[in-house]
Amino acid sequence: MNNKTSAVKIFKNNEDKSLQKAEVKFSVFSEDVLEIKKTVDKPDEYYTEGDSISFTISIKNNGDKVVNNFKLKDELEEYIKPFGDNYKVVSSKGQITSYQNPIIVEGITLAPKEMMTVKITGVIE
Repeated sequence: MNNKTSAVKIFKNNEDKSLQKAEVKFSVFSEDVLEIKKTVDKPDEYYTEGDSISFTISIKNNGDKVVNNFKLKDELEEYIKPFGDNYKVVSSKGQITSYQNPIIVEGITLAPKEMMTVKITGVIE
């Protein structure tokens, strides 16, 4: 016997004008599956112009299945500039495909309960 249930809502666009301009936001993963945290290297200190600043992004697969081939994209604030042409980026998984804003790491695969980190360093301008 199948214990799964489903619900279907049916709307007519000609009766509900708001549905004609419906916008759908879709997320594949919930916080229950991928836990993502971004922390700064000196959270209780002040930064001044010219100071180096580092962020660490940690991603953990809390699910019970492998999460294959996903992409991380991180956009830094406009006052955080790269060293020369690029930010310093180190990733424990995947391939870094952009060292500029936005930072992009592609091809990430995480086994159940596996965790990875990405460290991004720039300069306060």
